[in-house]
Amino acid sequence: ERFLREARALARLNHPHLVHAIDAGQDGDRYYLAMEYIEGENLLQVLLREGPLPPLRTCEIARDVCEALEVLETKGLVHRDVKPANILIAAGGNVKLADFGLLVPIEETSGPAAGPVCGTPHYISPEQAQRKGEVDVRSDLYSLAASWYHILTGQPPFTGKTTREIVQAHLNVAPLPPSQVRKGIPVVLDHLLLRWLSKDK
Repeated sequence: ERFLREARALARLNHPHLVHAIDAGQDGDRYYLAMEYIEGENLLQVLLREGPLPPLRTCEIARDVCEALEVLETKGLVHRDVKPANILIAAGGNVKLADFGLLVPIEETSGPAAGPVCGTPHYISPEQAQRKGEVDVRSDLYSLAASWYHILTGQPPFTGKTTREIVQAHLNVAPLPPSQVRKGIPVVLDHLLLRWLSKDK
């Protein structure tokens, strides 16, 4: 019931930077969410093919994702898995935030209803990793910042040999300023990304 409720809420959202949900329903014991088809590729594919993107282009992508997150926030929804693989670049260059499998109302992101830890290790916010406190749009902004850092520098803010090492770094290690990882990155982006990657939301 919750899946269908949130899927239908998502279907009512119509924004140029959100992949549009067309329909949701149940077929026997299976539930489905039908989404619009996007001709293009995801940002991780672009990164692997082209390497780090020009700073201005990364700013444009981040701006578009912020607009999508703002729409979700106005509906009381949290994405919980913002990452390059979930940011699509359509054939015309339009940016679309996709993959709403972990989307939930804000009130269900803490306490017993929150379920297991959700997110992708290289981009997960500290509060998601620890399941401490409510997960909200600031958590999505943290994940966006980690994604932005990756496409800007060519590497995520934290790496490790195991998932545990990566998550512990999100909790305890300050990331290097992006301009120290790759030359030519404006210092203003250092300030912005380090603020968004703060341990305390």
